[in-house]
Amino acid sequence: MRRTVVFGVVVAVIVLWSGPARAACDFLPAFSGAYRSTPLGAAIDADTLFVADSYGVILYDRSFDPPRPVSSIALPGTTGSIELASGRIYVASGSAVHVLRRSGRYLESVAAVEIGAAVSSLLHVSGSLFVAAANGITQLDLVIPDQPLTVGTRLPTTAGGAFSMAVMGSFLYVADGDSTLDVFSLAIVSLPQATGTIPSLPRTTSVRSGGQRLFASDGQQSAIFAGSGTSLSRIADLPLGSSVLVPVDSNVFWMAGTDRQLRAVDLRDPLRPVVLCSEQLPISGGTVNRITSLTGGGERLYVTAGDAGVVALATRDFREPYPIRAHLLGPHLSIFSFGDTVVSAPATRGLEQFGQSDAGALTTRGVWEGNQVWMIHDGVEGGSMRILASSGARLSLWDLAPTPPAVISTVELRAAVRDAVLIDASTAWATLVDRSLWRIDLSSATASLSQITVPGASPSFIARSGAAIALADLDAAGTTTVRFFANGDPSAAAATAILQGAATSGIALSSSGKVAAVTFAGILQADFAVSPPAIEVISSIDPQPAVALQYTGASDLFVLRSSELERWNTVAKQQIARLPLTGDASAFHVHAATGIASIATGLGITSILYERASAVPEAVAVPSWNRYYRKLFRVDEHLYLFDGRSVTVHSLSARGLPTSSREIALGGSVVDVAAAGDAIFALEGNGRLTRYEMDGSATVSLTIDDAGDLVPLSVTDVAGTLWVGISRGCLSGNCEKKTIVVDASGGQLSRAGELPGALVDSDIGEDGGTAYALFDLPAEIRVLDLRNPLAPAVLASRASEGNPVSIAHSPAEGSVYALGNRLYGYTLPSLDRFVEMLEPFTPDPSQRVSYLDQRIRVDGDCAIVSGRRFAPEMYGIAPDGWTFLRRLVVPAAGRGIVFSDGEIHVLTDYSLEILTSGAAPRRRRAVR
Repeated sequence: MRRTVVFGVVVAVIVLWSGPARAACDFLPAFSGAYRSTPLGAAIDADTLFVADSYGVILYDRSFDPPRPVSSIALPGTTGSIELASGRIYVASGSAVHVLRRSGRYLESVAAVEIGAAVSSLLHVSGSLFVAAANGITQLDLVIPDQPLTVGTRLPTTAGGAFSMAVMGSFLYVADGDSTLDVFSLAIVSLPQATGTIPSLPRTTSVRSGGQRLFASDGQQSAIFAGSGTSLSRIADLPLGSSVLVPVDSNVFWMAGTDRQLRAVDLRDPLRPVVLCSEQLPISGGTVNRITSLTGGGERLYVTAGDAGVVALATRDFREPYPIRAHLLGPHLSIFSFGDTVVSAPATRGLEQFGQSDAGALTTRGVWEGNQVWMIHDGVEGGSMRILASSGARLSLWDLAPTPPAVISTVELRAAVRDAVLIDASTAWATLVDRSLWRIDLSSATASLSQITVPGASPSFIARSGAAIALADLDAAGTTTVRFFANGDPSAAAATAILQGAATSGIALSSSGKVAAVTFAGILQADFAVSPPAIEVISSIDPQPAVALQYTGASDLFVLRSSELERWNTVAKQQIARLPLTGDASAFHVHAATGIASIATGLGITSILYERASAVPEAVAVPSWNRYYRKLFRVDEHLYLFDGRSVTVHSLSARGLPTSSREIALGGSVVDVAAAGDAIFALEGNGRLTRYEMDGSATVSLTIDDAGDLVPLSVTDVAGTLWVGISRGCLSGNCEKKTIVVDASGGQLSRAGELPGALVDSDIGEDGGTAYALFDLPAEIRVLDLRNPLAPAVLASRASEGNPVSIAHSPAEGSVYALGNRLYGYTLPSLDRFVEMLEPFTPDPSQRVSYLDQRIRVDGDCAIVSGRRFAPEMYGIAPDGWTFLRRLVVPAAGRGIVFSDGEIHVLTDYSLEILTSGAAPRRRRAVR
């Protein structure tokens, strides 16, 4: 899907007007083009998926996979929560609830209800729509679907506002950001009654219902409740966020917190939760990188993931027995599996034994030896189950048959054990941290040991398969030397192979005499079945360091990474499977007979059924087409949009509408851009200014300054010259700012002079010969003569006040206005202040705009002020003062304004909006 202004798509008018009319400042919306989509909410109706994407609502056809966009509608304000009821689509956007009606392939807006504060979420209950907003809970009656009516008075909450709502039974539960849940009885839905509060997490921001359970979350953790009304019992705490939640059945839930991690969690026993699937969604280049809603079920689950877009998960084959079961038991360090029995070493101390079912479910059998921290190295099964474990320099062999398990033999070595294997039921080989090799006989309570010296070897790791042994040395040269002993006797002659890189995760030995290791060069394998050993690269792609390796059989290799388990066929050199993990992995063991891999992680123990027919859901992402423009400016009949990496150039028609466009990619780390004549100029972070032609070629560069502490700030076209703002010395405490004047004529770049202070904003007079400018350090307003643009002369100046960030000139009034903490007016040519307008700056409640987003632009007797509120504001200029006329109701927060020649170009977070004076065509907004 691509819904963008790059190709000049003319789309439906969405900017509305409110307030008194003023003929001289009447502008009609003519164009609305979205370049960014940030899905925040979704709802399903048969084969249709409705997505609220901040800019508006998109209608998708679910009969395609991934779903295809069919049409869309833009709405004023940030569009988020969405509910389907009574054959209508109810959408929260900004501070209003909009009623949409579907007509074939299209959506139309039929009504809007103003709530009076930013709306967080919607909830439909038996013919009523409950609206959670910053001012509390509003109830709307939907008896007439197209005309929702407010019912009664607003429902107050303990914190004043509301973030999230859920219904369980006949009660409404509200999360309002404090440490409680507010409870309302819905015994009579049209007459909700406050019944009290329930203690919850310190800052509860969401509440969700699932079957007979209620989930309260702060985005990082959750409290689980059962019961009814104010008699709910807190039955468990979950170390996972549940800000969004969809039940699979009465025990399994899809959930996510305030991050990109999607999980399916089995809460059959809420005190011992099990994660069945953990999917990390891709990060985007935008500012909203979190899962915002879940909807669907059955064969598809739809995830709205902010700027990452919409992700569809194929869930048809995700069923019991689930392929992954991550038991949240707390951090574990090592593990060994006997199939129906698993032994692990918790990070907190001791050894723990579990029973394991064919489905991978664990049941605790007990903890022993809890006064030390252990590391499990190996085990054997047959007549009895035994494990080999160490605690520092202590090495012990345990028999698991008794309850609790009994130690068979223990020995204290001269240094801590680094790696060890158990050849038979009682013979151990160990490498120590001092890189010595030892043989230990553990057949009796009093162990016997001997140090074995292998000529030229100082082994760090050891692996075994049957009676065969392999040793690995991490050499000073950055290589790994592998020595192979087919008969298990390191005193015999060894077959040797040298691998490129250091195998810091150890080695694995197969039943056919192959040794695998992971280094920076990838997954390497040395085949000792041939002489000399053959070395081959299984995979040169090494996305992250390995934790451990294990062969099962002759050619099946498992590679454990910190966040995933890989399965490789070393003969075909192909990856068979890649399974994501919950928690950072520390060790694993594969039991080939049962087809279960047991993994110790920072969150517990994960069981993976790698041979089962059930599958982890596959993500099918709807292609993202987002752009993140941050600057808008116009030169002659071209409009420029800059996103930090490239510039989109739109050619404008006589009515200011885009007709064609081109994309110019920029090199380096670009701080700012400007355009002059027929070229674009990019200022990079290293102080280099580069000229780009319209065909995208970079033709000439200029280093503004070679000072080591130079910080480039901005570049601006002023009367065909380039003014480059810089700072230097600020890191050393001797800060100064300057504006370098650059001559860009003749296809060359050269310094022509400099001005004290860095240029903040400027406005050029109608004759092009005068500049009205704001500077910083010194903080001044200046009027400059541009008749010689390479040597501008100061006609007047004065100290600025109120920390202004934008300036505009009104020729009709003969005055200059500077916008900062307030709006200040100055007469010309004296620059005497004659007026102070607007209230002191306060952040907009939407938090979408900041102080630095403020802009003032004047055209004739009309002025636009942006950045002080979500939407830009228009004023009429008259000799007796300014008159507030209206707000431009835009679909997203205004970031930039170009206002000239009876045309308004507004850059919002999500779109380009164009308004023109006089009649303008009204066209349907398209989705492509």
